[in-house]
Amino acid sequence: MIMDLDETVVITEDGFGLFEDPETKKKCIVKRFTLKNATDMTVQLISYGATVTSILVPDQDGKVNDVVLGFDELEGYLSNKSQRIGSIVGRVANRISQGRFKIYGEEFQVTKNENKHHLHGGDRGFDQRVWQSHVENGRKVVFSYLSKDGEEGYPGNLLAQVTYSIVKENGLQIEMRAMSTKPTPVNLSSHGYFNLAGHETGSRGLFEHKLNVNADRFLMKTVDNLPTGEISVVSGDLDLRRPKLIMNGILQMPGGGYDHTMVLEEKEGPIKSVALVVHPRTGRTLEVLTDQLALQLYTSCGLPAIREEDDKKYLLKGKKGAVYEQYGALCLETQNYTDGVCSLHLILLSTSLFAEEAKEDLKKEKRGLTGYGGHDFGGESSFGHSFGGGQTLGGGGHSFGSIQSFGASGHSFESALGAGGHSFGGGQSLGSGGHSFGVGQSLGAGGHSFGGGQSLGGGGHSFGGGGHSFGGGRHSFESGQSVGDGVHSFGSSQSFGGGGFGSGQPLGGGRISVGHGTDEESNVAATIITRKIPITVPKPYIVEVEKKVPYTVKYAVEVPIHKPYEVPVPRPYHVTVEKKVDAPQAVHVSEPKPHVVEVPKAVHVPVPKTVFVPKAVPVYSSDDRGSSGQDVGHEGGSEGYSYGSHQ
Repeated sequence: MIMDLDETVVITEDGFGLFEDPETKKKCIVKRFTLKNATDMTVQLISYGATVTSILVPDQDGKVNDVVLGFDELEGYLSNKSQRIGSIVGRVANRISQGRFKIYGEEFQVTKNENKHHLHGGDRGFDQRVWQSHVENGRKVVFSYLSKDGEEGYPGNLLAQVTYSIVKENGLQIEMRAMSTKPTPVNLSSHGYFNLAGHETGSRGLFEHKLNVNADRFLMKTVDNLPTGEISVVSGDLDLRRPKLIMNGILQMPGGGYDHTMVLEEKEGPIKSVALVVHPRTGRTLEVLTDQLALQLYTSCGLPAIREEDDKKYLLKGKKGAVYEQYGALCLETQNYTDGVCSLHLILLSTSLFAEEAKEDLKKEKRGLTGYGGHDFGGESSFGHSFGGGQTLGGGGHSFGSIQSFGASGHSFESALGAGGHSFGGGQSLGSGGHSFGVGQSLGAGGHSFGGGQSLGGGGHSFGGGGHSFGGGRHSFESGQSVGDGVHSFGSSQSFGGGGFGSGQPLGGGRISVGHGTDEESNVAATIITRKIPITVPKPYIVEVEKKVPYTVKYAVEVPIHKPYEVPVPRPYHVTVEKKVDAPQAVHVSEPKPHVVEVPKAVHVPVPKTVFVPKAVPVYSSDDRGSSGQDVGHEGGSEGYSYGSHQ
């Protein structure tokens, strides 16, 4: 069932940060897209890694919270690359033993970034690349990336495209497509970290979840997390066919936590419901639907372990300062088998469909999400791939073309592929000179055409060269833009090939939705797979993507980009801030007049005049006076003078 897009969605685009490519040193703006609908669901995406940074949804009480791990700034993703939080991983998700694989006898060596092995695309996988991006019809966000021949050791120019859109019932639909110029392994997957209790609640929140996985087998693994080649029947804590409290499995699992490849149950049709997660306290539920063969169940064992006594300076800090810890989130990575690059279905073209949906059903236990049966690649697609209108790739009796089969109906794979005379759609064969692929066209041989006169990787005709398009005349890669050299196309509304290959159909499709629980049984139907996309190529062979309302572009900071795509950094500027100080007016303090002390006038104290006190006059006897009277008289006169002068 094809899900209808939510017509209430409004998409806003702005800048998330400035990224400098470590190889080319070129700088570019990492775009951010915000999708919001009328029921309080908000999804944020960035072009770095085609990453989901935020999913805001209400709980059963209407409280909105973010249910995926992420970072508020670009630096958070650059500093924690090994976790690949929320991003698309590829070319090949999961591990490749020894980093080696063979295609038709030729051995390839890819980078070893996990000890002796290759993990999630290498040192710089798709999660560490800035993808081209645009909004399609105001409802979808499309990310596209051209991985060049030899990147991380992989052969062929590979064009990958991931499309996000919100569908009705609070669903996020994720579609993945890929096409290569050479045989190459492809196994794309979404690496979102979910915690329905809220991204900040850590292991305590995750331990409250109930988990149901519809798989009765799993891949046995080595100590390096590589498959041994043995498929075992689930038992104990790995038997999740009935809902179990996730805490029990995490604590009791040998080695701690889940990191297992679950072999999914097969049923008729290209898409199936494979997992259900419920958080009873909030009523949020998450359902996973996919067309893939495996589900990597991972309980964030690689995040930092935290104990109460630990120093918290080294911790992994996410949005709004939240601390992300071991067992604090759940990853449900739909993909192909681990280390399955030598499998035929993973070589050449293989894309993944990741789809999740939340049911509006809190109390209902969902058991046996799909029945196990023979896997049917019939219908319209296999693994979510539709290679033509109504044609399929798969088992005996299923046609790739009108009446012929691929690997069945008496033709062996070797004989059907590349051998003249064997039919591969409409009486034509693939790969040999003179044999056509589609209607009169062939794949890969010099001079043979691949869709409307062009070949894929053959002599003279190329993907990424010589003026020929990849699937039908110079279709634009996104919004009128080309990939590689400005001529070749992989279009916004185009398929992975023109005449005869794809016929305007995409590869894969799905949805993810997170909602709130109620007591009512859900009526949400299973989802999506492929649909026909009409191709209208006006002259000069460029498909213009019409940006309609409600799509708006709003950049908080405009950074001019000049050739050679370097963003000039403005010189430091000095801002002079005038400080106005209201100084109080001077207060006049009158000095007191000098205190005049009246000195009283001098009081004249009369000094008594000298009083001459005459000396006592001796009294002489008459005898004395008679004998010396004259002398005494003289002496007495003299005495009288002397008194006067001394006083």
